[in-house]
Amino acid sequence: MEYKYEDCLAQTLHQVKHYNTLRNNKDLWDKWEFQDIRDELSEALVYFGPFYADLRADAEQRDIDYKIYLEERKNHWRGVYGGVRGTASQVDSNALIDCKQHLKDKTEANRAYYQARALQDRIDQVLNSLASRLKILEKHDKEG
Repeated sequence: MEYKYEDCLAQTLHQVKHYNTLRNNKDLWDKWEFQDIRDELSEALVYFGPFYADLRADAEQRDIDYKIYLEERKNHWRGVYGGVRGTASQVDSNALIDCKQHLKDKTEANRAYYQARALQDRIDQVLNSLASRLKILEKHDKEG
């Protein structure tokens, strides 16, 4: 089965919600249930990795494209004004206006990347929390 970003996201959100339900009701605590959630989240991260890398690469590429286009437009406007004194701010302003779409593309790529990064960070936090709960349950099993 080929996983898509949306599949990983759906699997992850389902498991995090399931974990939150269990976490908030100690009567439902079961080490095998926690371990299953942990396994599912770890698996989702494996499939999520390439998508995350693609989002990061896209964000970096959009930044590079923006910077290159901005410099091209500055050079264009310098040529238009012919080196007249006091035109540096006009050159910069006109170049920025010309780059509006590139800036939007860069912003959108960064948004997608930072959302994915936040999701990965949250999954790591849940995995750490699961590990702590499993230790508590193992200790309880040994004492009980």
